[in-house]
Amino acid sequence: MTMTIEESPQASAPRRGRRLPRWAAPLGVLVILTGAFATYTLAGRSSSTKPPAGAISEATMEDRYGVRVDLVALTALGGLAQLRFTVLDKDKADKLFHTDKPKLLVESNGTLLSPPEDAAHKMTLLNGAGYFLFYANAGDVLHAGDKVSVVVEGVRLEHVVVKS
Repeated sequence: MTMTIEESPQASAPRRGRRLPRWAAPLGVLVILTGAFATYTLAGRSSSTKPPAGAISEATMEDRYGVRVDLVALTALGGLAQLRFTVLDKDKADKLFHTDKPKLLVESNGTLLSPPEDAAHKMTLLNGAGYFLFYANAGDVLHAGDKVSVVVEGVRLEHVVVKS
């Protein structure tokens, strides 16, 4: 005795997956573009540049320019470097930060890390206030334990040890 099994029309039709809402594709594109823009913005400008002449000490930085560098550290799993500083005398510090933001010069390889261009707005400096800037560690050029120079307006504070 031979049995035949008939296939139902639903079984032979190809299965269709659940359709995404109309807004899903544009949202995906927006997320990708936002991520690309953020990466570009945070990358800043890294370049090998000869450091300015005339390094100064921490005490000179505080006395002459009214700024104390508190910390240079890696954050975001090493993808960002962070500079923290305190303004001790806003009048002296204003002359230092008048047109430029601090850059980090990696002493071991000569790479100069700059803050993102959108961070180029004028900072409002206040006595006793703490400030911070982030720098993209593009190419993993900076590591915990490395020494950097903090460079701004031709002033260079050398041998600041990078923390993790």
